[in-house]
Amino acid sequence: MHRLAAALTTALVLLCAYVANGDFLPSSDAVGNTYLPISVLRDGDMLFHPDDEPAMFKWRLREGDQVRPIELRSLSEVVEGVPAAKRLGDGSLTMHEPFYYVVERPGGGYANTFGPGAGLSALPVFGAAWVVLGDELFTRHDWIWHLSKLAAALLVALSGAAVCVAASRFVSWRVAVMVALLYGLGTGVWSTSSQVLWQHGPNTLFLALGVALLAWARLERGTTDGDAAPVAWGCVVGAGAALGGAVACRPTSLLVVAVVAAWLTWRARRVGLAFMAGALPPGIALAAHNAVMYGSPLHFGQTMASVAMAEEKTGVASVWSFALWESVPGLLVSPSRGVLIYSPIVAVAAAGLVLAWRRGAMDEALAELLKPLGLAALTLWLVAFAWYDWWGGWAFGYRPLVDTMPLVCVGLAPALLLAAEDRSRRAVALGLAAFSIGVQALGAFSYSTLDWNNRPIYEVQLPDAPKPQLVVERGELEALKARGGVVVRRGQMNIDKPQNRHRLWSVVDSQLLYYAQNPVEGRRSKEGFQQVWVGLFAPRGVEGEHRGRPGRGGQPDEKK
Repeated sequence: MHRLAAALTTALVLLCAYVANGDFLPSSDAVGNTYLPISVLRDGDMLFHPDDEPAMFKWRLREGDQVRPIELRSLSEVVEGVPAAKRLGDGSLTMHEPFYYVVERPGGGYANTFGPGAGLSALPVFGAAWVVLGDELFTRHDWIWHLSKLAAALLVALSGAAVCVAASRFVSWRVAVMVALLYGLGTGVWSTSSQVLWQHGPNTLFLALGVALLAWARLERGTTDGDAAPVAWGCVVGAGAALGGAVACRPTSLLVVAVVAAWLTWRARRVGLAFMAGALPPGIALAAHNAVMYGSPLHFGQTMASVAMAEEKTGVASVWSFALWESVPGLLVSPSRGVLIYSPIVAVAAAGLVLAWRRGAMDEALAELLKPLGLAALTLWLVAFAWYDWWGGWAFGYRPLVDTMPLVCVGLAPALLLAAEDRSRRAVALGLAAFSIGVQALGAFSYSTLDWNNRPIYEVQLPDAPKPQLVVERGELEALKARGGVVVRRGQMNIDKPQNRHRLWSVVDSQLLYYAQNPVEGRRSKEGFQQVWVGLFAPRGVEGEHRGRPGRGGQPDEKK
């Protein structure tokens, strides 16, 4: 009873923290996931249609011999004095292609680029809203995006409860709560996964559920086939099903299933087979979905989109770069992407995973759980290191590694017990925990997609200077203007551009320092971008200016 109450209380605390900022994080990667429940509730399918969701598609308007791109949010709009529906009928308005988060099906129609798991996981939240609000929900895009945030926050909060349940198998419920809170507040699941319906939130929930079920499967007694009876077989099968569900949210989670299945089969063949039996039904369902949506059980829309994005960013149609000399230190310790910079408490958790391999360092049952989890997390990290945009595009911190946090943070259970035995170790752990939580809170409240990732730079010509001066700080810019300086050129230091990638390593121009120095400005920018973002989907109803969307880099891309 104490364990269940502790887990539910932890989830409630985390949920309150996640929604405390009262906003959501705009992202194109979340569009398909966010509108998939709308499609299911409104149309009874998982498809998107240019007529119903025109904002998900690129449109072109022909006027005489001129063809130009325009935005279209509703067929009820008036485009250059003529209703959009009429222009569509006479052929002057045509759909050019979908945005990258929508892919064309071989048999016709359009589907979500990303797996079905994330959108379907949010269906209960959207369904409850539909019961209360009725069909008005389908036209209120501000509600839709805030529901997307609520669904993500709830799913991540529940993953915290699952981490608490997992840890409580081996430590007291009080320590288990501490482990779960450090996971939920001290890692990127707060600043990233809980802020909008990316794949991250649902994926971490399924991974955390798998970890919790493995923890309670009593695998330490089933290390041989002859001694497998005490194993909790329901937990083993359930763990397979949960981790199989994670694959429906994010294809790379298949590596977790493979690593855990291989480990369990090696330790006890019957246990491994039971685990794989649990993973089989969601695997079959996902294969059937892929066959219907993308033309093959082995095809993922995400894979197709990633190849196109890789070619656009690097000029090479390959999603692998293997620039390990850059990506490994970049994702570990760089000032603007390093996991040990943004969540140094992860170092404590990693120490717990390493200790699992030392004989007698901890309880046998805990070591038996942490070993495959550590191997699975390491496998996912290696994939992230080898990915073509290992820095994660426009993101806050170490987004490419954030899904591994449920696997890694269970290592806090033995690490915190060890730290508690020594005053100096305890002080270090507390310091790292406080810093990690502070960083994630800063990201949740102040991080704005459009600021540091695409930071503006100015060339200012002073009256008495032979050459223009480069300026990035607004305060310095205003001071130069007061001295008679004139801005002769303005540009952006887009972090996705190779010539600007060095910024990831800058201390004085680090992302973390930028938001620490400009928390209010970042907050205002975030609020302003949310209004613009909702406007990209909300019908205007009358003729309006057709402006371009923020650049694709301005909408964090999820390509892994």
